Amino acid sequence: EIISRIKKELTSFKQPTIVVGHSLGGIIALSLEQEPSIKRIITLASPISGLQYPKIAEAFLSFRAPIIKDITYDSKFMMNLRKKKFKKPIDILVSTSGYNPMILEKNDGVVTVSSQTYWIPSTGKIKYVSANHHEILQTKEFIETVKKHLG
Repeated sequence: EIISRIKKELTSFKQPTIVVGHSLGGIIALSLEQEPSIKRIITLASPISGLQYPKIAEAFLSFRAPIIKDITYDSKFMMNLRKKKFKKPIDILVSTSGYNPMILEKNDGVVTVSSQTYWIPSTGKIKYVSANHHEILQTKEFIETVKKHLG
């Protein structure tokens, strides 16, 4: 439903558009890549590979936030996303600093680094940023990336 609403809005855009997506927004941005008005995508702290949780944690989190079941690594939506042929440039800013005692691997406090990097679209370029899940939005790396493509 979210993607359908965004696609509808994109039809009114007259100029090529850069889509920026943070966290889940990065997954949504990638799913819009084939829209004609989009010229580039920037993702930040986005688990673009899909979330990988133990099944018990996945069940609990899906109960609290039903969208979780759609963005797990082995969900139909994520498998279809990984099969897409990407043509437009994608900047992938990966947040690498954070702490969450419930996540047993390197993470940014919310998502794992591996969920941000395990799968990369063919046109994607990774930039690692020493920031947590939320701080990445205020980093010079993000601001420089946006400025580079606007000017």
